Amino acid sequence: AQAVPGVDQAAVAAPRVAAKAVILADESTGQVLFERNAGAARAMASTTKVMTALLALERLDERRVVAIGPGPTKVGEESLRLRQGERLSVRQLLLGLMLKSANDAGVALAEAVDGSEAAFVRRMNAKAASLRLGATRYVTPYGLDRPGHRTSARDLARLWEVAMRRADFRAMVATRSAQLPGRPLSLRRFVTTNQLLGPYRWTVGGKTGFTNQARRCLVASASRGGRRLVAVALGSPNAFADVRALFEYGFSKFVRARLAGRGQPVAA
Repeated sequence: AQAVPGVDQAAVAAPRVAAKAVILADESTGQVLFERNAGAARAMASTTKVMTALLALERLDERRVVAIGPGPTKVGEESLRLRQGERLSVRQLLLGLMLKSANDAGVALAEAVDGSEAAFVRRMNAKAASLRLGATRYVTPYGLDRPGHRTSARDLARLWEVAMRRADFRAMVATRSAQLPGRPLSLRRFVTTNQLLGPYRWTVGGKTGFTNQARRCLVASASRGGRRLVAVALGSPNAFADVRALFEYGFSKFVRARLAGRGQPVAA
């Protein structure tokens, strides 16, 4: 960046963010508005599930009913407490995956797509390669800390931009709460883990993540004044505050200007 005579440089000071790696980009053009350590490979926690959801939507009918096998019941931490033999639709599992961040839903979807978690992880890595996500490697479909399981803020923003082109994905990450069948005469009720959805009224959707190694992670979109931005924070003490600061910086410090139209002569 260069200083411009007559422009108050304090007015374009960098956003105050605490995350180890961040990026802010215009979602429609891909133009990067701010980044810091955006290419560094880092643990990604449950932001992993963006890829899991995208592949499930590409490969499965949301109305398909999935019979839960033994695999999902073995996954710990955040879960729907799925039971072997239980039957849920792909859409229900996706809501559990993206709103509640349920790890067992990730395994159930992986098995529904490819028959096994290992085969699905191979598909995840093939998709990452096809999108040229050079810093990304998946070991699980849910994102608990595992050696080699990593992405970068830049890769995650790119993946999010691809996923957000799908209307079904956009609708899912814009959902604030859901309820799914549970044990007899009971329901599983939960709200989204994305604390920006609602309180920050321009939020379009997002996916959170947290592990001891990854710390707080978030990828999200916001739309204001006809512009939609995507922001990523990895390794943050407060990813919601960081992403909100990035959005405010992007919406308040930048304007989109058309310098010339296609085919329009421009004077030297």
